[in-house]
Parts: sequence; structure tokens; C-alpha cells
Amino acid sequence: MSSDNDTTGRTDTTGVFALRLGTVTEFDVHRGLGRLAPIDRVDQTFEFHCTAIVDGSRTVDPGTRVAFVVGAAGPGRWEAVEVQPLG
Repeated sequence: MSSDNDTTGRTDTTGVFALRLGTVTEFDVHRGLGRLAPIDRVDQTFEFHCTAIVDGSRTVDPGTRVAFVVGAAGPGRWEAVEVQPLG
């Protein structure tokens, strides 16, 4: 299978969404919702829910570098999943 590009970013050669790097731009502790920007696409952001933070912390500070995967959030919508704070 060849590599595909789509509106979410990139897939690897197996068609599975690849791990990407980004920075948390905002996080609302009370709602448990955040937004991050991939380092390779400054014109794009992805929302994420605190349950997507894989270390179980349920909170992350803006400015934190993260690794993440993009997943479907609904028809025509994409979100960051498997959000892993780095460092």
C-alpha cells in the first residue's frame, strides 16, 4: 500500500496514522479540552480531550511538546488521540 496524504496529515505505508509531534496551544482544565498544533503544519490545529493523555495525568500545560496520533472525531472531523507529553 502506498503512503497517502489527507487533511489530517500523514499516514505511514500501512495506512495507519503516523505518530506526529506538536505543541499544546491551550488547555481548559475545567472542561478537560485542549488544542494542539503540529510542528509540521502551523496552519492546522487539533482538539483533544483529557482522556486522550496517555500518561493518565488528565491535564497538560500550554507550551508542552507532545507526540500524538490523529483519529476520527466524527463525520469530517479529526482530533488528536494518544497524546503523550514529551520531556
